[in-house]
Amino acid sequence: MPRSDTVIVEVGGMIVENWEEYEIDSDLLVAADGWTLRCPLVGSASERLAWLDVVAVGATMRLYVGNDIIMRGTQTRQQAWASYIQHTGIVDTVSVSAGQKGEAGTTVTITGRDMAAHLVDNSVHPSLFQVAGENLIALAEGVCSEFDIPVIADPSASRNIATGSPSTLPDQRVLAEQARQHGIPVERWSRATLRAGNRSGRPYDEIAGLTDTPALERARRRSSSGQTPSDALRQQLSDAKPQGGETAWEFIERHARRHGLMLWMSPLGELIIAAPTYAQRARFRFDRRVGTAIDAETTVLAGTYTQNGADRFSEVRVYGRHRARGEQRTGRVGIARATDAQTDPSWPRPRVLPFTRRHVQHDTQATSQAELDRAARRIFAEHQQEADVYEVTAWGHGQREYLFGIDTVAHVDDQQIGLRPGDWYVTRRTFRKSRESGTTTDLRLIPRGRIAL
Repeated sequence: MPRSDTVIVEVGGMIVENWEEYEIDSDLLVAADGWTLRCPLVGSASERLAWLDVVAVGATMRLYVGNDIIMRGTQTRQQAWASYIQHTGIVDTVSVSAGQKGEAGTTVTITGRDMAAHLVDNSVHPSLFQVAGENLIALAEGVCSEFDIPVIADPSASRNIATGSPSTLPDQRVLAEQARQHGIPVERWSRATLRAGNRSGRPYDEIAGLTDTPALERARRRSSSGQTPSDALRQQLSDAKPQGGETAWEFIERHARRHGLMLWMSPLGELIIAAPTYAQRARFRFDRRVGTAIDAETTVLAGTYTQNGADRFSEVRVYGRHRARGEQRTGRVGIARATDAQTDPSWPRPRVLPFTRRHVQHDTQATSQAELDRAARRIFAEHQQEADVYEVTAWGHGQREYLFGIDTVAHVDDQQIGLRPGDWYVTRRTFRKSRESGTTTDLRLIPRGRIAL
């Protein structure tokens, strides 16, 4: 059934109670997620000025969603609401508009982005980092420290917060899911282990006292990049010199991609350096049957399935720095073909183009065959991401005990638009709510495995 979630919006430390409408975007594939808040401007002239001074450009915005957002004992408001936060961002623009006499009153439209805006808008100083052998996470922390943005390699805690798990599920169940992703026995896993790894940069499995074990290998096989979060913490850089005009986001992303990782922001405003987690149980279901009304249990309002054959390739070749002129090349080459793509057991084998469409690219910074192979797979996958897309609009901000969130899995069986049953990966979530239209969420899903790093 549709959830009735309590929503609290905070801007500049002030609770905005008279909002009329909001739209909050979370996209795994976009550097800085945007948001919009609309509310009336009321009160005397001095009260209006004071209110606008609080929600000014640069102020921090937080969105909390949950059925039980309450104060607990002597906790501060932020401590009490930590399990309910869904977005942390900054104000980019404040627009105030008023109609003529007799028309609607004064309206304030506030727009902004998540904390990645600092990384997207700031360039790295060309001489700031020129080190070799530095840890990837440590390098990112050096860049992000200027903006008070923490860097983490474990996405499980962020996913749990985004879906409301800490407030709705038993603590042991949450910890068991985290332990499985890390490949660490649940009896050796705790929130203290997670905090220690995030704080010190040491691999989580080392803190737990483990070396290579069958459980760690299984966790690597379940990862889209073949790495556990501990492996991400171990990544070392061969060259960390920024390129001219490169932004902080581009600088960190360039090195993360070379190691099979990607960047996105957590609801708390942390930078996550990790890989998509496909080996999850489905938290949501979107079912519709031909010839029947929309199933109230699914919360589905509308769904669209799009197949796209444009800008896709049957083969990608990436050549390294050593090559001869002409067609015959003597250097290393990484190759990815459609026929080699791994398939998701819950998804039919991807349709292969019935003709040849080749893409050739050079990577002068690749130093090994493994890097060239990874680059070829990544480029091929990037163009496959739009091949099959399911977009759904649902009532509320979640289903049953979970809020909708990115980096999650949903089971889709939409007969009305001709989809076979299968598990899909959520890459985008947009919360919308207005006093007039109610609460809805737009979701964008792709087959599991389409983001290959």
